[in-house]
Amino acid sequence: MNASHILDALGTIDDKYIIEAKERSFMSTTKKARSMKRTLALVAVIAVLLTLCGFAAYQLGWFDPWLQKPSADPVQTVQSAIEGQAGKEYTVSVRVDEIKVDEDETARVAAMYSGSELAQARGWTDEYLAKHFVVVYADYYVEYDHTKTFMDDGHMQQYFYLTQDTETGEWTISDNTSPDTSAASNVVWEYEPLLSSKLPAFPFQFDLPYSTIRAECDTGTLIGYQDHDGTAYPQGKQLSLPSGSTLYWTPQAEENYKYEPSVEITFTIYDEDEATFTGAISIQAETAGSASETVVYSAVLKEGSGLSMTQATDTEGAVITVAFKPLEN
Repeated sequence: MNASHILDALGTIDDKYIIEAKERSFMSTTKKARSMKRTLALVAVIAVLLTLCGFAAYQLGWFDPWLQKPSADPVQTVQSAIEGQAGKEYTVSVRVDEIKVDEDETARVAAMYSGSELAQARGWTDEYLAKHFVVVYADYYVEYDHTKTFMDDGHMQQYFYLTQDTETGEWTISDNTSPDTSAASNVVWEYEPLLSSKLPAFPFQFDLPYSTIRAECDTGTLIGYQDHDGTAYPQGKQLSLPSGSTLYWTPQAEENYKYEPSVEITFTIYDEDEATFTGAISIQAETAGSASETVVYSAVLKEGSGLSMTQATDTEGAVITVAFKPLEN
């Protein structure tokens, strides 16, 4: 078919089809415009709701951002953050009882951060931590209007971690944590060897990023129940766990299954080839027993690791995670 044939064929098309095509095009455009208006209206409503919800959450104290004023004096920066609570609608009163630079805690936390994944992510070199990092301890009292917020009030103790801007010399709060979160309270576990439906091992879950955990115990046996190799579970005095696995300890000694009343477990957490955290768990039997009786064990994470340990809520055992919490500005 040549060009003249195509033109002749187009000339035979009835005008009404062209008009109908135009009408359909117009209707389609109109529908699209209406659909776009509805979408924009919906987006606007959602935005308003999110704004109102966010405002309500702030008013109720569901989140409580610090209002800090960076200063050349780290103590003044923390003072401004605490006293800034007084400017919030749900705060009745604030009183700072003690505030100071804690040299010992500064040295401990700087050593904990040194060379860690967190330090690398934030650009904190060992030299920077040595010269531009400080921990300020604060003991203060805050009272809230509980008709406007659900937050707890009373006497508070906090460690504030501050870093210094090398150009301006001003100190800014990076993180904060309570002094008692460097080590957690006791975690309890019941050893019931005669109950066949219950796993006879104390589980320790690690709720933090890692590639490998290497652990060692002085008594009892470590087991990797989640890492069956097709023939058996890896176990022994020393154990290496891959990412996502739970560490289990049983008071049964591997060689003779005798009852063990206590143990110390040491572990190192790695991100690839780099050690990010080290810690030690002390476990003691709280009740006397034998290899066939139920015994209550109590475990505590030793201080200075930068980690905290709490009782697991969904399963029996312990959850280990990073002790500090990020600060909202």
